Amino acid sequence: MIVNKYFLNGIQMYPIKKEQTADIYYGYANGGSSVNLQEDKKILIYLFENINTGKLSLNFVINKTVTGTIGTANITVSGLPVSNILLLSDDSGEVVKINDTTINGNFSWSTNTDGMIIDNIQEFNEITINLNTFTTIDKWKINTSGGDCSYISVDTNILKLTKIQENYSGNLYLEPTPGVYKTDQTINIKKNTTVKNVIYTTDGKAPTLAKYIAYDNLSPSNPFIAVVQDGKGNVVFDGGFPKFYNNQWGNWTTYSSLSDTFKYFANVLNFIANPAKVSAGNKKILFLGDGTASYLINGTGEADFKKSINGICSVLGFIPTIMQSNNFANNIIDYLILH
Repeated sequence: MIVNKYFLNGIQMYPIKKEQTADIYYGYANGGSSVNLQEDKKILIYLFENINTGKLSLNFVINKTVTGTIGTANITVSGLPVSNILLLSDDSGEVVKINDTTINGNFSWSTNTDGMIIDNIQEFNEITINLNTFTTIDKWKINTSGGDCSYISVDTNILKLTKIQENYSGNLYLEPTPGVYKTDQTINIKKNTTVKNVIYTTDGKAPTLAKYIAYDNLSPSNPFIAVVQDGKGNVVFDGGFPKFYNNQWGNWTTYSSLSDTFKYFANVLNFIANPAKVSAGNKKILFLGDGTASYLINGTGEADFKKSINGICSVLGFIPTIMQSNNFANNIIDYLILH
């Protein structure tokens, strides 16, 4: 999958992503922006992405609402894509388009914030931000992700915003990347087309996916095949076990020669197997059954399972151990010592 990475003077920035427009997020309260990252004597810069439209915007919030210091700043933004839109000027008349790719803001404020939003810039290559003149400003404040920020002295009066497009080979791409952060983070997940569902938790516990995948033809239908995954192992529940009776086994020797039913059986065994153990050469598998039933997991009768189990394990290269309750004292499976 293709992912975009953004850097401002080498500092990686993750866009704030919301199902709303950039100006709604910018908001107004007490005469200025309601973005809660604003700070006295700072020029806050953040990227914002509208999830609904995919539009990316470059956003400036200068000073802090109500308690901020009186000041001025003249900022020129150049290298914008021609698709750019001046979506918001905090005070009318302060921001003008010089040409198709350049915007200038001549800001002045007293106690409240000032700022602007330049929207629809997702096709940019490199944007230059130039702080031409200023009073009472001491730092750029760069929102890197969530509430985490970095600071650059205004002695660096020219900033370069760059974009790198990366062909990411993983199944999931997380923004921001896993790490330690000072503030709570909103995690944005991009997945490739092979990933159907993403299950997650926010309390540190392993997420669990339980799902019915097949039903019978009755009305109403009854579920008879289900799976459970918790990130550590997989479980399959199947109520249609007669399809695996010994009299259904066809003495196949390869996966491709199996019937559809036994290809499913093979897929189930591979699904529940531990990949780490299998890759290390450990292909032992344990089958447990009820020894008091008319069909025996370790039986050789037509309605038993031993022949089918040994056959499918031979095809897959698994080494089966088949145990039923009458293999144990008092017909109770109370403990096992396995190697």
